[in-house]
Amino acid sequence: MICCSVAADDKEKALEEMMIASRKADAVEIRLDYISDLDFSDIDEIISKKPCPLILTCRKEAEGGGFKDTESKRISIIRECLKKGADYADIEYSSGEDVISGLSDLAENRNRKLIVSYHNFNELPADISDICNKMRKTRADIVKIACKANSLNDNLRILSLLECSRREKFNIIGHCMGDKGGMSRILGIAYGSLLSYGYLNKRTAHGQIKAEHLKRLYRADKLKKEGLKIFGLVGNPVSESRGYIVHNLMLKKHEQNAVYINFPADDLGSFIRNFRGMLNGFSVTMPYKEAIMQYLDEADAAAEKIGAVNTVVISGGRLKGYNTDAYGALRAIEEAIDIKNKNVVIIGAGGAAKAIGYGLMEKGARLTINNRSEDKGIRLAKELRAEFRKKEEIKWREADLLINATSIGMAPKINESPVESKYLRDMVVFDAIYNPLITKMLDNAERNGCRIISGIKMFAHQAAKQYELFTGLKPDLNFMEKRALEYVAQ
Repeated sequence: MICCSVAADDKEKALEEMMIASRKADAVEIRLDYISDLDFSDIDEIISKKPCPLILTCRKEAEGGGFKDTESKRISIIRECLKKGADYADIEYSSGEDVISGLSDLAENRNRKLIVSYHNFNELPADISDICNKMRKTRADIVKIACKANSLNDNLRILSLLECSRREKFNIIGHCMGDKGGMSRILGIAYGSLLSYGYLNKRTAHGQIKAEHLKRLYRADKLKKEGLKIFGLVGNPVSESRGYIVHNLMLKKHEQNAVYINFPADDLGSFIRNFRGMLNGFSVTMPYKEAIMQYLDEADAAAEKIGAVNTVVISGGRLKGYNTDAYGALRAIEEAIDIKNKNVVIIGAGGAAKAIGYGLMEKGARLTINNRSEDKGIRLAKELRAEFRKKEEIKWREADLLINATSIGMAPKINESPVESKYLRDMVVFDAIYNPLITKMLDNAERNGCRIISGIKMFAHQAAKQYELFTGLKPDLNFMEKRALEYVAQ
């Protein structure tokens, strides 16, 4: 069950958003602590107009809420919720056994459900299993655990707790909060959580995912633990990537019991050790495209030559690396220009530049490399049998194709360009960045009359190739490109 949290500052807005939320999720949680000047008649009206199962919560400040009145007033509000017919009411474990016991009696008498919740905004405690067991001894119907993930590994501990509760047939809601807790919100239901919370317009917890995305994109309420295939993106940062959109929509189109998740990994080695047994494959982005090579059991010929990998397939416990960046870039570029014998300038010397340069070299292009770090740029130029030149030394008038393979132009540097506008004349200009769709460099180039290629083309081609490697299924390229354009534009 997906529950959409509503955080409105007045009753009328709460009612309006409750109706909208009910069309995006299976249940709605209304945070009463956000409603100003709340009185009992407001609670009565909200409950009387509920369009779906309703959770009412009045969270105190100490547990991340907005309720600033007395504790006795807050408890009386929760009691009123149960009396008036809320399907579920939420009370913090810190409220004390007497309070929880009294509310449990009321919930039982009114045929309602009481959720007892524990929040930790600093960490996932080492003794979380003990805390959970103590909460289970209260007479509440459902235990809720929400703790901050300080590493991706914390998600594994929460998922293990959920699995244990499922085996023991105990109702639990569990997830991690924070930037590193997203996977537990997506996988939680498959592992045993009663529901997963998402938001409508305003997050009510750090790291919350839109309820509509949980339901329509990740299909978090449809995933089954048995036979579940988990893919994802490994890198740091990963927040600007939109790969999860096209991969999940294609998995949905093919009706696969599978999901694609972003993994913001601080330590690549730790991630491989702890997650390789859980995953079926993953994409790799900055800064790990070259570092991943040391953890592979095998790499295909192209990836070996490039020395960088953006796709890893896991089969029988073995990790095999591929590079679809070169494939995606070449497919995008060749839609606009014949590469053979063309003069190409590449800005950058990282994994993407190396992959694209390798593909261009194979196609017979003449390459010039430019990079902020000259040493790194010179090394790449030698590998690709290309020239290295400083920007002012590049023969710009002879360039047929310019490629940006750096992060300049991506958020937060969206107003920057790796190349001055005066150089962008009489050439095709390609930017590997796809978000934003039109970078500052592409905008300047188009204004100067150049033909431009957005990175969304490369993104769609390489993602389609990844999808085929992951699943063995042939993806719909037009579908993936169209969906990517829609979401990036949003």
